[in-house]
Amino acid sequence: MSTFDAVPEKLAPKFTSTTASASNMRSTGKRVFVYDSVAAAQFVGAFFFLIGSCGFAWMSFCDTPSDWNKDLNVPVDDKGEIFKRVGLNDWLLALRIGAGTWIAGCVPYLWPPLKMYLPSKSGSGSDEKMSWNDHAGAFLQTAGMVAWAIGSAYAFRASVEKDGSSETDVGYLIGSSCLLVDALVQMYCSHMATVESDERKSMYGDLAAGVFYVVAGALSLTCCDNAALLGLFQFGNCCWVVGSVFSFTRPCLALYPRGEDALLEKKASSYGSV
Repeated sequence: MSTFDAVPEKLAPKFTSTTASASNMRSTGKRVFVYDSVAAAQFVGAFFFLIGSCGFAWMSFCDTPSDWNKDLNVPVDDKGEIFKRVGLNDWLLALRIGAGTWIAGCVPYLWPPLKMYLPSKSGSGSDEKMSWNDHAGAFLQTAGMVAWAIGSAYAFRASVEKDGSSETDVGYLIGSSCLLVDALVQMYCSHMATVESDERKSMYGDLAAGVFYVVAGALSLTCCDNAALLGLFQFGNCCWVVGSVFSFTRPCLALYPRGEDALLEKKASSYGSV
């Protein structure tokens, strides 16, 4: 998912609490486990996103008949109807499983931006040392999760089987776009040549996740109304899976930083794990 640039060590950034605080840590040595509430929340959220993305991929492939190619040139205006015509009888169940777990993933991902604005243990507000891109990242992250959650909620409407899920697709595309813009902003504001190795890998992981999420949202929204675009629709839904895998990059690197002094540096921070 999207990220913040490295900020002062005592500040808990949206996506980089452990990684940024250990930016001066040695780049050699074995990786050790360091618990951090931000990284843990990201890991839990990424896990739910991965499960949900599998539901979206299942939705596009389940019960597809072998004679689909016979009807490739027939456009279908109603999104719900296209699934009925090709025998995707379980598509609604798959969509709702994916949407339900997607909401579950959005909840822990709201913790990192929230933590940024909590007062530090010293009693001062953490936002005093935040740069403009930190505030922009918090806004984009929160907006992305809210858009995803609202879009997912529309999948549980009683009329979704008849009317289709265009509102869900719109919400997912908006949320994905917010995360991609966030990743681009943070990379633009960072001096990549001087960023610590794990943080640089995390930024690339965030960017890759954002790209695949946007591709998935765009193809899901534009390709399902035309039977000739089934292949692109299926590819787009598989992109949710790929993006979710990339979203594990940052929390895994933050929970397992390189260097045996990671624990000491973590304990030295006055704004450690909650």
